[in-house]
Amino acid sequence: MSDKRKSNSYLPSILAATGVGVLAVCCVLGYRHWQPFVVKTMLDPNPIRVALSLDRDWHGKLGLSTKNYEVCLTAAGAAIRVVDVNKDNVDEVLSSVDAVVIGAGGDIHPDLYESTQKHPTGLDKARDEFEIKLVRGAYQRNMPCIGVCHGNQLMNVAFGGKLRSLKETEPAAYERHGPGVKSLDAHSVEAVPGSWTAKLLNGTVARVSSFHGMAVSKPGSVFTATSHCVDDGVIESTEATDKSHRFFISTQFHPEFPPYTMQGFFNKLVEDAKDYRVEKDRLMLQQNQKKFPIEP
Repeated sequence: MSDKRKSNSYLPSILAATGVGVLAVCCVLGYRHWQPFVVKTMLDPNPIRVALSLDRDWHGKLGLSTKNYEVCLTAAGAAIRVVDVNKDNVDEVLSSVDAVVIGAGGDIHPDLYESTQKHPTGLDKARDEFEIKLVRGAYQRNMPCIGVCHGNQLMNVAFGGKLRSLKETEPAAYERHGPGVKSLDAHSVEAVPGSWTAKLLNGTVARVSSFHGMAVSKPGSVFTATSHCVDDGVIESTEATDKSHRFFISTQFHPEFPPYTMQGFFNKLVEDAKDYRVEKDRLMLQQNQKKFPIEP
C-alpha cells in the first residue's frame, strides 16, 4: 500500500479523534465557567427543578455529549434531576420538577413510529418509551419542555410524527447535517417570524451546529414546524401549535453546543418553569384550603 493510501486510511480515525478532542475542550471550558452557577443554585433553598434525560451511550456516560446540557441549565438557574429510565416513575418525576429537557442520543426505535429504516444506530428503546410518557405528561400539565436532536425527533414521534433517514436516502443532506469537521457551523436555518425560535435566535436566519442522520418528515399532532434548513428544507425546530401552552419546543440543531452560544433557549425554559411553579403552588393551595378549611 502506498504512503498516500495509508494516510487516507487513517483519516477517519484522525477526524474522530479531533472531534472528541474538541468536545472535551468545550466541556472543560464550560465546566470552568459553570462553577459559579453551581454554587448559586446550591444556595437557593428551592430552585427551579428540571428533569433531564440523557444519552446512555459511552460518550454520554463520559459526559462528552451530555455535560453541556448541565452547564446551560445551571447557568439559567436550574437544579437538575437526571432521570433513570430503569428506576424512575414518570408521574413521580413530573410531580417533582418544573420543566423537562430531552437531550441528544441515538435514533428513535423504528417500532415506535412504523419506520422502514434499514440501519438505525444507537437504539435505546427503554429510553424512548420512558421519554414518550415524560413529554406527553409534560404537555398535559402545561409544563415547559425542550428536546434537542434525538429529543426533537422523540417529541414529534410522541405525538404521532414521522421521521426520515437522511443517511440512507439523502446523502447530500446527510453530508451537511451529519457529524463531521463542519458540524459546529454546519448550515443556516430560517425561522418563522414571531416564533419562539426566531425570537431566541435573535432573527429569522442563523448558523447552527448539527450532528444528525435522521430528520422529522411530519411534525407531531401538537406541533408546527417553525424553522427549516436554508439549503435543503430539513425541519430544524417545531413548537406547540397552541400558543397558550408554555414553552414547548424541539430543535434539531444544538442550542447547548457550544455552551452559552444559544443560552436564551434555556433561560426561556427556566423562565416559564417559574411561572409553572407559581401556578402549581396556587392550585395546591386551593386544593388544601378545601380539604382543610379554617372555621371563622
